[in-house]
Amino acid sequence: MNNYVEDKKVFSKLGIILLIGSLVFLGVQYGTLAVVKNIPSVVENFNVYFLIMMGSTYVIAYPIFILLFKLVPVRYKGEKKTMKLSHIFIAFCICYSAGYLCNQATTRVTSFLGELMDKDVISDVSVIMSYANPAVTFLFVVILAPIMEELIFRKMLIDRTAQYGDVMASVISGLTFGLFHGNISQFFYAFLLGICFGYIYAKTRNIKHTIILHMLVNSISWIGTLVLRYSGYLELIEDLNKFSGDVADNTIITFLWEHAGGILLFFGYALLILIVVIAGLILFFTKKDKMTFFQGLVVVPKGERMKVMLLNLGMILYLGFWIVMIVLDLVGI
Repeated sequence: MNNYVEDKKVFSKLGIILLIGSLVFLGVQYGTLAVVKNIPSVVENFNVYFLIMMGSTYVIAYPIFILLFKLVPVRYKGEKKTMKLSHIFIAFCICYSAGYLCNQATTRVTSFLGELMDKDVISDVSVIMSYANPAVTFLFVVILAPIMEELIFRKMLIDRTAQYGDVMASVISGLTFGLFHGNISQFFYAFLLGICFGYIYAKTRNIKHTIILHMLVNSISWIGTLVLRYSGYLELIEDLNKFSGDVADNTIITFLWEHAGGILLFFGYALLILIVVIAGLILFFTKKDKMTFFQGLVVVPKGERMKVMLLNLGMILYLGFWIVMIVLDLVGI
């Protein structure tokens, strides 16, 4: 009977590396916080504070994270391929559609949890993107985050799990990536996007493609925060709710006309999202039969895959750590 002991050891080592990398990442963040919180000029300027906090992770934590993976050898390199622009566009629509629909479902879940706990369940990223300088958020959210996250959770991780096939490599990439976000609001759609990006990288072994796709997906969210900020749509809804039932129709029409620019901007963006999501769904169902899966040099039966990937010391520690962090974030600790 094959218990896949050696294969579990591979995933265990990767789990330990992911855990150590996560601890380094958080340690650098909290260490930087401990230093800068005593500098009034930094604390009082949110953009400078955010630049220093995030910059330290990209200069110190992420490079260490990447170096840790060198401790596990690459056993299957695969063939590097280049995607056509049309295929990148198709992949973007499908990935964004999957992420968007999953995010909408997650929003319902977090709203329900918020009602149970009598608090708002909002991710820190949403708050940061709403208040930080757009140029600063563009640098980190649209440029640096996709580069570093794809290098770690796609190239470094999948290069070391690809010998087990596309399914196992993509799932472990998506799961560890989703957990790394550290909050319930981002976990599910990051998990799903991680699987999508993982599959694409496993098939092409070209990290440029998933970096580009990741940038495109994040840029849509970044644009969305700008639209909400500069269209004044949220403030408009609040003002409309203040109107009493006996307000004349022409008063409301005049009010809406005065804010027509912001309304058009918001609904133009919403229409763009709708088009991309519908296109993604159509493309997925028309192209899914063409998807192929490499079974791997080491073929693990379906019933054993989760056991091999997750039931080992390293992965149990990594998953357990981030599940605890997500729960603590959820309850506000």
